[in-house]
Amino acid sequence: MVRPRKVRSANTTHLLTAVVLVVLSTHAQTNRPATTEQKSIPVAASGSQGSVDLVTEAEAFYRQGHLDEAAQRYQQVLQVQPKSAGAYAGLTRVFLKQRKVQQARDTISKGLAVVDSAPMRVALGEVLFREGKLTEAESEWLSVVNSGHTDARAHLGLARVSKAATEYKQAKAEIDKARALDPSDPDIELNWISFLRPSEQVLYLENYLSHESGASAEEQAHLRNHLELLKARLKDSTHSCHLVSELTSTGTDLLRVTGERPNQIRGYSLAVALNGQNSKLQLDTGASGILIDRKIAQKAGLTKLSDTTIRGFGDRGESAGYFAMANSIQIGDLEFRDCPVVVLDKRSVLGEDGLIGTDVFQEFLIDLDFRDKKLRLGKLPKRPGEDLGKVSLQTDAGKTDPLEAESTTDATATTINPTTVPPYLSLTKRFVPAEFFTSFTPVFRFGHALLIPTEVADIQAMRLFEIDTGSVKTILSVNVAREITKLHANPRMAYKGLSGSVNDVYGIERTNLRFDHVQLYAENQIAIDLANLSESTGTEVSGVLGVFAFTNTDVTIDYRDGLVSFDYKSNP
Repeated sequence: MVRPRKVRSANTTHLLTAVVLVVLSTHAQTNRPATTEQKSIPVAASGSQGSVDLVTEAEAFYRQGHLDEAAQRYQQVLQVQPKSAGAYAGLTRVFLKQRKVQQARDTISKGLAVVDSAPMRVALGEVLFREGKLTEAESEWLSVVNSGHTDARAHLGLARVSKAATEYKQAKAEIDKARALDPSDPDIELNWISFLRPSEQVLYLENYLSHESGASAEEQAHLRNHLELLKARLKDSTHSCHLVSELTSTGTDLLRVTGERPNQIRGYSLAVALNGQNSKLQLDTGASGILIDRKIAQKAGLTKLSDTTIRGFGDRGESAGYFAMANSIQIGDLEFRDCPVVVLDKRSVLGEDGLIGTDVFQEFLIDLDFRDKKLRLGKLPKRPGEDLGKVSLQTDAGKTDPLEAESTTDATATTINPTTVPPYLSLTKRFVPAEFFTSFTPVFRFGHALLIPTEVADIQAMRLFEIDTGSVKTILSVNVAREITKLHANPRMAYKGLSGSVNDVYGIERTNLRFDHVQLYAENQIAIDLANLSESTGTEVSGVLGVFAFTNTDVTIDYRDGLVSFDYKSNP
């Protein structure tokens, strides 16, 4: 069983082994196309001052999103000053933004061989974080901070780790320090904005989008959609998604979703009534919010709020969609009013009426009993001295965090409830009650996604796997699969997601995995390229644990504190 490891700094204790980190949008970027006006690159002076000037220029290009120009200048500096820590660290960040993770690793490794300094260690932490080694990344940043060296991006890194570990109070303190040290860093600014209330976010996002910030065109489109939704919801801030039933807990059936054959299970769904219109939405821990097809939206008479895009597994890219308002959502004995949902602007969603991410229930303790085919929602453990207040349905799964606007999984789009304070705005620490300590394990939480440290026995290494009940099979990334066996594409194998079919699918005969105390012997699994998922998450996702991994298992989720329990039930 993976247990939290305590990492101490001068003022705080980080509890790590799980949870999830909201991705810095900068890591989801691709390189910006070269502009028609080519920028001249001056020849570096032979002295150190000329190199310093080029490093400053390169950093400016990096922050404006001109990555090719930044890389050229950093490389030019290294030709003259082969021990320039600033050039090595800067070039490493350029490669990370360009999705060239291996080149980033090679660059920082080469640099550390010739110069070991605080800036290099900070950049190393950023590479480690992207590689899925969050504990190691935190250690690098802590060592820099505790040495007395002042570095804004070290505090940015610690904020990302703390937020991932649901240590929101510490995350806010770290991002405030980072912004105080370097308010012009767009990566820091966007992360800082994510902690603001919706009305404040509108002001700062408008300013962020008014000048070059390094955001790609795709990223800017996501942020503008998020901004328009914020404005639309704030116009009617008197109505927020809220529970109108007197009950604060319920139980309902998990309905089997079958494939082409009646006995072929593809997952489980819930009966959900939208404005009185009955629907069946597939329950998906790998999805976010509520996503429905336009036919259901039209029948339910949903009101459009603003445009968005949706992306999932598959090679067709993004699909058009829009946010809409549901006056009533009924699930089991619970009824919620005035809740936003996302509508996919095409007829069907993988053959179902839509998807419902388990994160919509994050204000409840969620019990997914797959053996008895039941969903149970109960009260979260009360924190000492805390008033739990009213319960809402988080159909606006992205909530107020603009960094979640570009997540890529089975279904993701960002929505907003302006009168609901997200958990990280309450500046809490992770709370593990005594009754949870032996039965629950922490997981890394990246927005809606739950990543659990998983041992891949074949290579004797720990990797991060996403818990995804929307996937039938357990999936490995091609990166991990190549460490296990030689890969050969099998055109007869297919995998389909919201963004269509995956072009290259590889077969794996057998894989031995272990997460928490669960031993999984997976046969006839598949491997696909999970690069988009890893980039949107901001850290390496080495695989997906599909619904078959939880057969006869009672899975309990506490999103608030990033905790999951697996209770295996043998057949009677």
